[in-house]
Amino acid sequence: MDRLEELRKMLAGDPGDPFLRYAMAMEYVKAGDSGQAIAEFQRLIADHPAYVAAYFMCGRALRDRGDKSAAHQIWLQGIAKAREINDPHAASEMSEELSLLE
Repeated sequence: MDRLEELRKMLAGDPGDPFLRYAMAMEYVKAGDSGQAIAEFQRLIADHPAYVAAYFMCGRALRDRGDKSAAHQIWLQGIAKAREINDPHAASEMSEELSLLE
């Protein structure tokens, strides 16, 4: 059984688990499937908006796919959320990505 299949089975048993959703998105990144990765990150952000790592990685996937505008927007949202939950490290990382984007 491959890693994606394992994660799908685990998510079927616990669809609300944010770590499993993040792991699934990261597996899609590793597999080169940016569309699925972005969809998983976006679902994670919708269901668990304080999971700021999802904004960071979603932005990277969007940027790598060539969608700089969407990457810019998701990082701005992520920075705002990171500040809201008092995570200055995450806010700083996304700010750095934004500065490199321009």
